[in-house]
Amino acid sequence: MIVSLVQAESAANVAGDNLSVIETAAEKAAGDLLIFPELFLSGYTTDLEIKSRAERNLERWRSELLRIAEEHGKWIMTGAPYPCDDGLKNIIWVIPPEGKDIRYEKIHLAHFGIFREADVFTPGREPMILDINGFRFGLSICYDLFFPEMYRYYALRGADVLICASASPLSSQEHFERVLPARAVENTCYMLFVNNVGVQGDFHFFGGSRAISPYGNEIVNCGDSRYNIIEIKLLRDELERAREERPTLRDHRHDINWSGYS
Repeated sequence: MIVSLVQAESAANVAGDNLSVIETAAEKAAGDLLIFPELFLSGYTTDLEIKSRAERNLERWRSELLRIAEEHGKWIMTGAPYPCDDGLKNIIWVIPPEGKDIRYEKIHLAHFGIFREADVFTPGREPMILDINGFRFGLSICYDLFFPEMYRYYALRGADVLICASASPLSSQEHFERVLPARAVENTCYMLFVNNVGVQGDFHFFGGSRAISPYGNEIVNCGDSRYNIIEIKLLRDELERAREERPTLRDHRHDINWSGYS
């Protein structure tokens, strides 16, 4: 299976422009699955108007994404704001080439320093694993990355690939670059990171979208390119070899109630 990571500038509050980027990528990319950054459809913002914009655009976004996925025969994952009965959610919107759309709702909201996500978003409560073309994908968004129990949860339930759609600025770059390979090697999973790039409001995003092997080795990296599509071929035998050589999942102590230590 081939996955395409799409690093592109997102136009803040101009959803039509961002939909056109998704369609162009779907035309060009070789991947069976295309992944875009956090809040890509709307641009990353925590201003108080984002909810009304999401409400106005929701059905148009859905219909266009479903059309693009069906016409090009590809799975699409893109970040978006999504209004729900219990508040606005920061989601990865999963659009299959046929069938019903799905969403992962960001569990850990960044609300410190320059980040004010809790002012506008309600956190999700459910992790999500998806089966696509014979591989299992565990979904996460940005700040979720710093909660290793979430990724171990995915790996122990058979995830092969860990996805993190992100809006990480330059001030967070060093932290992300330290943690990303750790999540891969400790869980013997592929780690796919897709980050925003460019400047939006007060945020200067560093890009750096990348694929990391189950050994923790970087396979490919977008750097700070303002538009780039990188592709990774997922290999079942690479996963199996990594798990034989470093059997962290086999040796996990299921007999200990780890939650009792929190």
